[in-house]
Amino acid sequence: MDITKINLGLTQLYLEMARSVFTGIHHPQMKTQEEIEAEEEFDPIAGTIFSITTVTIIYSYLALEAFSNYHLYRIWEHSREAHKAMEELKHRDPEHTKNLIPTYDQFYQEYGGYDRFQDLKQTDLRELGERMKVICDAFKIPKIHEVDTRLWQEFKGLLEKARHFLVHPFPDPTKFQNVMKTILWERKIGEYTQTAQNVIKYFYNQLGKEVPKWVENNTLFLIKDFECL
Repeated sequence: MDITKINLGLTQLYLEMARSVFTGIHHPQMKTQEEIEAEEEFDPIAGTIFSITTVTIIYSYLALEAFSNYHLYRIWEHSREAHKAMEELKHRDPEHTKNLIPTYDQFYQEYGGYDRFQDLKQTDLRELGERMKVICDAFKIPKIHEVDTRLWQEFKGLLEKARHFLVHPFPDPTKFQNVMKTILWERKIGEYTQTAQNVIKYFYNQLGKEVPKWVENNTLFLIKDFECL
């Protein structure tokens, strides 16, 4: 295998990892639940469930990051190519091209001037939600919050906030417990991945494209189970 030429579908891989943790947890046969708890400073089952849930949340979010960055990069490239072609055309025939609007021209006017894609992080596109809105504009489809308010709220209020807390944990005990209560007990673990899936499906549906099987089901790998040590 030539590691310099590996082609990976990151969106699919992240989604499959997010779903792969929907499996069983079992104890080693030589220990009882009481013995395990006596050896630990915290409830090992709760800790294991929490760890599994963090994987689901973070990888669901990463799937959306990968999905949006892939399309944003293509839009950024195309906007620059289209702008260059239009400028050349204007130079050759300015009278007949003055009313033409090149593909992704609006995107180019705001973001095409950045010569490196990673420099877009210096703009409002550093926020995933803003990237999704801009991608919708470039594809000329309605924004998610205009069509499916509930889905947008699930993304912003559930997945994005939970991911932010896990990546930047707040040490205040009360706040931490409140977030843990929401993550572990008030929400089903599958909700986070379902939100990511629905966001991705939204784009396929709006563009009239068939939704790939991997968006809703793993096709590459699964995790058999977790064992409490």
